Amino acid sequence: MAAVSPPSVQPDGGGCPQPAAAPSCGGMPTATLVLHRVPTRGQEQARSMFTLDQQQYDALVAHAKAEYPNEACALLGGEPGGPVERVYALPNAEASPTFYVVEPKAQLAAMSEMDDKGWDLVGIFHSHTFTEAYPSKTDVELARYPDATYLILSLADPDAPVLRAFSILDGRVDEVGVAVGDHGAGTRAAGGTTGGTTGGTTGGTAGGTAG
Repeated sequence: MAAVSPPSVQPDGGGCPQPAAAPSCGGMPTATLVLHRVPTRGQEQARSMFTLDQQQYDALVAHAKAEYPNEACALLGGEPGGPVERVYALPNAEASPTFYVVEPKAQLAAMSEMDDKGWDLVGIFHSHTFTEAYPSKTDVELARYPDATYLILSLADPDAPVLRAFSILDGRVDEVGVAVGDHGAGTRAAGGTTGGTTGGTTGGTAGGTAG
């Protein structure tokens, strides 16, 4: 299962910030993400389409497959409302097939670079290893960052990965289209067919379990 908690940093005495304890579900810890910014956008301003270039999409799929059968996680940095500039493939400190914890030092390095470059956290990615690419109940309950798009890659069929994206706010899940292709060029749907997009809207509170 995967989730993101509000920003909180506790010093470890050695100068490296450590994330505060994240909420748990069923006795298992969930992911903690330390962010430097407070969301300001709101769901009504969320992206209607999330675009990755082919190299970025391939990097996410390769990272998920490399971590399989455990969940993989990554952050995506870029200009607000603009293209993704970099994919930060990060270690899952728990090495679990059912949940992830972002390794704090790698997370801090990624967020520091985003700050240095003036980028925002535009995407939060994780994989589901055995279930569909849809937010679990825990994902929804612990989603705190409407400025970021939540991307989930399902490897339920490792030979046919499916990437979907969502805006999550106050228990509401809205699916965001995902397009893969060079920025400004033709795109194809992630896990779909050439010329299409994965889109649509799901109102209300989403359920399900994470992979």
